[in-house]
Amino acid sequence: MRLIFAFLFFLGCGGETTRTEYVPIPGGGSTGGNTGGGNQNGKPSYQETQALLITHCQSCHANSNFLKSERQLRASSTLNRVRSRSMPPNGGSLGDIDRRRIISFF
Repeated sequence: MRLIFAFLFFLGCGGETTRTEYVPIPGGGSTGGNTGGGNQNGKPSYQETQALLITHCQSCHANSNFLKSERQLRASSTLNRVRSRSMPPNGGSLGDIDRRRIISFF
């Protein structure tokens, strides 16, 4: 009987998919003042950078891996594309302050 309960217990473990969703940081963003995060070097945190990318990139790149995790963002060509101003195309809605924040994350 214990074996059956143990089997059912472990069978149920990991059955649910945990989904990480973006939660905005109060007072965050590029409006100046306290950005609600970052590290001691003044670099923006991953959460701040993800918020900027969601705001400026998600409409065209909703299923892109670079929006899903910090590891995938760092492995992507996002830095080069933002730095060279090839993204967002035609100047897009990414202002200079937000562009500098994204670049300084890397």
